[in-house]
Amino acid sequence: EEPFGLAPFEAMAVGIPTVVSNTESGYKEIINVSNGYYFNSNDEKDLERVLRNILSSKNSNEDICKNGINTIQNKLSWEKCIKNTLECFTPS
Repeated sequence: EEPFGLAPFEAMAVGIPTVVSNTESGYKEIINVSNGYYFNSNDEKDLERVLRNILSSKNSNEDICKNGINTIQNKLSWEKCIKNTLECFTPS
């Protein structure tokens, strides 16, 4: 298990539907059926349900993928990361 993997965010950044389990930590930026999808951990039927939904819902996936790209650009960009890091080390 990876405490905070970049793969889901890399997928979001290029407009790929993103699926993570609901027990993975660090993915608070992924909002279910808004900019990505969650499935119940250790529940293969739920993962199957989510994947079938992705494969059968082209129109809603386009919106979710656009929202994923926007999430990365607005909240998780390198510029935002640098700004937040500098704020941590800059005296108030």
